[in-house]
Amino acid sequence: MEHYNDIKKWDDEFCANHVVNLVRNITKILKEKNITNLSYIDIGANVGKVYDLLSENFVINKVWMYEASPILFEYIKEKYSSDSKVIVNNNVVLDRSGKIQFDQSSLIYEINNNQHNLNLGLSKIGNSNHSTEVDSIKISDVILNTSEIQNDVTFIKIDTENVDFNILNDLFDVIRQFKNKPIIEFEINYFVSNMSISDAQFILDKYVDLGYNKIDLRSISGDGILIP
Repeated sequence: MEHYNDIKKWDDEFCANHVVNLVRNITKILKEKNITNLSYIDIGANVGKVYDLLSENFVINKVWMYEASPILFEYIKEKYSSDSKVIVNNNVVLDRSGKIQFDQSSLIYEINNNQHNLNLGLSKIGNSNHSTEVDSIKISDVILNTSEIQNDVTFIKIDTENVDFNILNDLFDVIRQFKNKPIIEFEINYFVSNMSISDAQFILDKYVDLGYNKIDLRSISGDGILIP
């Protein structure tokens, strides 16, 4: 597989440092809710490091991983080929379905120029010399057509670099389908896709009407967590 050794190096040496705080925060919330067995959706799965770390504290029943980068997808497809709990998908998750150009130039650059401190988590939707066409899906369609997700999923992780709020807006329409409203972790990156803060705040405020915590975008940065 192309770039396998480089991705393995990222997986083994660097990736955990980028997700450890996320996993620590989610672990605390899940334990407060007495959740010990976990089924979840990972949008922007990268090399699956969140799954690896969560498995240290929880019994993972199933995880649906979505990774848009064909290069990283091939890696996790092989990595988890013998793990029946892991379902891997090579899709862009967005608020519409179709063909999308996905830019892998940052991944190629890091492999070629930054071996001492790799960061293979920056690829995103966009055009470049290293972009490739990937099928996009709406996560709401997946949820509506998968009763197992509706019944069992209690956590959704979103990390796409630039379209997290588009996904949150799509996801809102199907929250009522879940047996238990899921905790939703996302990256505050609305501005990368030129979304205004007022439009992004409007999306989050809709979740308050469903019983989720209030999040004020003017007072936080980094990651946000919607807790029911």
